Amino acid sequence: MNSADVLLLNDSTVGSLAADIDYAQLTNQERLRPSWDTYFMTMADLAARRSNCMKRRVGCVLVVENRVVATGYNGTPRYLFITPHRVISSINAWVLSC
Repeated sequence: MNSADVLLLNDSTVGSLAADIDYAQLTNQERLRPSWDTYFMTMADLAARRSNCMKRRVGCVLVVENRVVATGYNGTPRYLFITPHRVISSINAWVLSC
């Protein structure tokens, strides 16, 4: 029982149980099924987590009539690999050039 998200104990009247269910928002439609906007924004947030940009993580979802057309995120160009050593070297080169 410790791993449950919501714990309801029916130790009183039916009215008390109904009040507890309302308080826990178990019947809230947004909790049961997110709106399209929430769904697509969550997908964009998840895509942003794939970014390897050190300054900003940006994700996008292209949607037409509630159907996903494409997803994307910012980062390095395809087939260009950045290792921590190369990142530090480029930062040092930028600092020396200033």
